[in-house]
Amino acid sequence: MINPTKATQILNELKKLQKICIESPFKDNDARGDFYKLTYDVLDNFYKGYFALELAVFMNEGKVSFSPELMPYQENFDRFIEIVRHPILVRSHLGNLNRSVIIDIWSAFEVVLTSIAEACFEQTEKNDLLLREYVDVEKLLKTCNCDEKIQLKLKEKFVKKHLSHVSINHKYGKLFKRFKKKYKRDIENDRKFLEFWGKLRNTVHGNYIYTGNDFEYKFKGYHFIFENGKTVKHDDFENDPYFIMNMIDEIILIFTEIISHLDEFVFIPYLDVEAEKFEL
Repeated sequence: MINPTKATQILNELKKLQKICIESPFKDNDARGDFYKLTYDVLDNFYKGYFALELAVFMNEGKVSFSPELMPYQENFDRFIEIVRHPILVRSHLGNLNRSVIIDIWSAFEVVLTSIAEACFEQTEKNDLLLREYVDVEKLLKTCNCDEKIQLKLKEKFVKKHLSHVSINHKYGKLFKRFKKKYKRDIENDRKFLEFWGKLRNTVHGNYIYTGNDFEYKFKGYHFIFENGKTVKHDDFENDPYFIMNMIDEIILIFTEIISHLDEFVFIPYLDVEAEKFEL
């Protein structure tokens, strides 16, 4: 009996997520239900990428045959097989798959969480988020005699016009604060995991150079060290799809816990950036 391939294991996880999407109680275009669908789409592409790699292995080993009608495509098949004949190509392929998951799922999480914040926060809570960066600047301005025009320019620069420009950390932080008494998971653990994913996403997007406060995190046996101005150090997870799937499982569990406290909202639409503006 052939042992299940990594692609098969990913497919099994994909089927579980598909079931969640099908059984979702949310209406079409509700941001909450769409997070599962968006995550499914990313994982589906991840699965197909892994299956393509394993198919190339089988083709390279002569375990796949094609009908004579496909002979005109032989050059394409030969080029496709090259991916498993050179370690650097394998690593590049896996790296692209992992980067896609890390960046795309975090982007979906940001969009959906921003829409949730817009729907469930009172206006005073939204204003707190929009003014958050300016508050510190305002404190400094009070210590000096600053021209009013300069003060206004600083206010225009640091006051956010809409929630989509507010740090995702502040938005999930305010949600955690709101649900603190009834949150069933460990809020601090969830906060650190989300902080880790956000930092990993930003560094992957920025050629692995980290900017920010030093930060260390361990997840499922892998150790990550983020030091300001330096390349991120971490154990090699490139060839371990289970690490990526564990990350996906974790963010789904956190998201599911968050939205479990939003039952009073029948429908949560996506944020309308044009409608959500803060006037100075």
